[in-house]
Amino acid sequence: MKGSLEYEDGKIVRSGPVNLLHSGGYLVIVNPSEVLAHEDELLVKIQGKKMRITDQAYTKILKMSNVKVTINIDGDEVYYFPHPVIFYNLSRARIHTRINVRKRGRVVEAFILGRTGSMEEFTEGEALAVTEVYFKDRLLIYDVFRGDKSYKSKNIMGKEALLAVYEIEDGEYKFDKVITDYKNLDRLWREVTNIHF
Repeated sequence: MKGSLEYEDGKIVRSGPVNLLHSGGYLVIVNPSEVLAHEDELLVKIQGKKMRITDQAYTKILKMSNVKVTINIDGDEVYYFPHPVIFYNLSRARIHTRINVRKRGRVVEAFILGRTGSMEEFTEGEALAVTEVYFKDRLLIYDVFRGDKSYKSKNIMGKEALLAVYEIEDGEYKFDKVITDYKNLDRLWREVTNIHF
């Protein structure tokens, strides 16, 4: 699947199955399959004033995939809370998120290596997620999540899941990261975002 979605001033332009819905005060990015597989590529561009953005559910990146995802969001106030991404064993993915904020915003991202609940460990593959957060086009945060077979090392992560929270206000920022297991990640993500679907 190659899909693209652009949203500006209430107008949606899209190709492929990806779409955007309004629900409960959120712009919700929807992908009917909830999975990315094979050589899927997804491009999302969203512009607006005050936006709360999420997606419909956990995104699963299937094994033997080589996926590319690019997210560009630009607005006065941006609150971007995508559901956690699960990288199946043997998956490869590159996720690039670029957020430009003119007043304030909050970004919450979460990643899980392997389907530990199904007894699958992430022993091979490569997960790369680059997050850039700008304030009025000035880079404030550049963060990289890299998952490979060495994540179990206590010097790297030691556990399979990561939650990252970035907050931006008037050119200042703070961030918090929590390394946890998959069982606690969902609870933590829902507490931080207050999203329960």
